[in-house]
Amino acid sequence: MRIRMIAMLLLFAVSGCGGGSSSSPTTSQPLAVPIGSFVTSPPGAPLAGVTTITFNATATDPGGSPLTLTWDFGDGQRGFTGTSVTHVFDRAGTFPVVLTMRSAAGGTATANGTVTVRSLTGTWADLDPRIRFEFTQNGRTLTGRRLGGTGFIREGSVDGTLTDPKTVGFDLFLDGSNCRYEGTASSDANNVTVSRTRNGPNCAQTSYNVTRE
Repeated sequence: MRIRMIAMLLLFAVSGCGGGSSSSPTTSQPLAVPIGSFVTSPPGAPLAGVTTITFNATATDPGGSPLTLTWDFGDGQRGFTGTSVTHVFDRAGTFPVVLTMRSAAGGTATANGTVTVRSLTGTWADLDPRIRFEFTQNGRTLTGRRLGGTGFIREGSVDGTLTDPKTVGFDLFLDGSNCRYEGTASSDANNVTVSRTRNGPNCAQTSYNVTRE
């Protein structure tokens, strides 16, 4: 009996000292964070309510998980998804654009940028210092007047339209004469150059090159 009890005690001591199965501690891997950026086109300042901006994103997930890209344009419009999206800003201003990248594994990251949107509303001076224009832009509609001045510069009214991306066309009414001018706004929207496409008896100028005052 005594021999049997000693054997049982020895067995207990061996099992208590790690003689049974063992396991290694596990280490959790950090969640991969997506990496990305975006560019816009066309270059320059878009016109409010006119210019269609294309946003193109480049994004990857280091862990190889599929990504969902969501856009917030900073003007109250959000929820657009995709690698390439388009947007027209309906008012002038500087807007913070945020691209949110979410991986199927749960990783999240953002890429940020700004878009400055312009309007043609304002006073513009021609290369001829006697000539100035006042424009009012309302979406794709352009109205205003050519201011009168010295040297037989008559006052006239302007009625026109704007088309994507920055094409300008307007009728200039001078003493019952209707003249048509067409052209474009510059990349920064601080200059408008138009040429006469329809003549009238009082349309002396073949073109206007006006700069924002």
